[in-house]
Amino acid sequence: MRFVYRVENPITKEGPYRVDDRSEALFRMARNHADGEHPCPSTDGIFDLEHWEVCGFLSLGALRRWFKGYCHDLRDSGFMARVFEVEDEYVRAGNIQCVFDRSQAISEKNIPWKEVISMQVSTVGTPGPKERENHRKML
Repeated sequence: MRFVYRVENPITKEGPYRVDDRSEALFRMARNHADGEHPCPSTDGIFDLEHWEVCGFLSLGALRRWFKGYCHDLRDSGFMARVFEVEDEYVRAGNIQCVFDRSQAISEKNIPWKEVISMQVSTVGTPGPKERENHRKML
């Protein structure tokens, strides 16, 4: 079982890069993220992406690092930070991000943007014991 963290539109369930009608801030984010620090799934080691798979992260810290400087813009554009509990078989991890089948989530919950924006981030990868326990309580 894994926790997967994702930013998505609460109505369409699409991520911020799939939105046709982007604000100027989100357009700037998408343009700035076309770099080596924000690889597409195949560049990150996740090949043959299936149409039902969506992108996410294996820790809240990884999500925060990816969207650093844009969390307020995402919030103001109506996006939500979410945590999903998903069986391992429905999650494929790359070096920075992961993809998963969100329809197979056992549970899901919104994470307040305040928690995402204000948290201290120090490590990459899997969440520490405190982060796992906090999100287990949320679900």
